[in-house]
Amino acid sequence: MSQRNKVTKAVDRAFEKIGDLALDATFSNKSVSAFNFTSGEVVQTTQTITKRVVVQSSMSESNGVPTITTYLLTKSTGEDFSVYTEVTIGAAVYNIVKVVDDSFIVTAVIVRSK
Repeated sequence: MSQRNKVTKAVDRAFEKIGDLALDATFSNKSVSAFNFTSGEVVQTTQTITKRVVVQSSMSESNGVPTITTYLLTKSTGEDFSVYTEVTIGAAVYNIVKVVDDSFIVTAVIVRSK
């Protein structure tokens, strides 16, 4: 078994063992698909995907100002997460600031917007 397969299986097992600590999150990307010049309306399309995620927050201090950074982690399954602009977890909506996909785990820095 290759190292890649070993790591992938370990990530799969980790997410199975997490159980109900993982939450359902809906990633969405609103994009403008057309503009109606007669009515002045913008036609938007929304692309969504739902994944199991783990949310982790850490607090740091810079020049006496506390900062909370929230990370979202999910298994990498080949989707391009860089196209998504926000994620909804429960009733909370977060903007996606940065996404890193190492082919095993997708890590996103998120900021609560609603």
